[in-house]
Amino acid sequence: MDKDLVDFCVDFARKNGADYSEARLVSTAEEGYILKNGTFESSTFSQTEGIGFRVLADGGMSFLAINKFDKETIKNRILEAVKYAKVSAKKLKTPLKFSQEKTVKDKWHVRQKIKLEEVGPDEKMADLLEIEKSLSEL
Repeated sequence: MDKDLVDFCVDFARKNGADYSEARLVSTAEEGYILKNGTFESSTFSQTEGIGFRVLADGGMSFLAINKFDKETIKNRILEAVKYAKVSAKKLKTPLKFSQEKTVKDKWHVRQKIKLEEVGPDEKMADLLEIEKSLSEL
């Protein structure tokens, strides 16, 4: 994913009626295993990427998440978000406002003691079966 695309989102929203906008790149990898009564049922593996986007306009707020990265789709969704924020503002007795804190840009990572992607499915399954057994003994 591209940081320039996130900057584009923020700028486009501001140029089209947003008083405030923010965007976050999100990338996740997931792995899941299903056990039923101590027996392996199925597993899932997925990887997703997207942009989470929040906009404040006329005192109303809207959020969108998108996983299509072509600019026309993004522009249309941002215009919708600005519109929804303005519509929601009309329903509020008091407009939403953020505090006047200084804006911060940062990156955030969770460091793993053991990298889960380096643990094989057999070891993960053995651990899950052990947990399942322990829970069934309660």
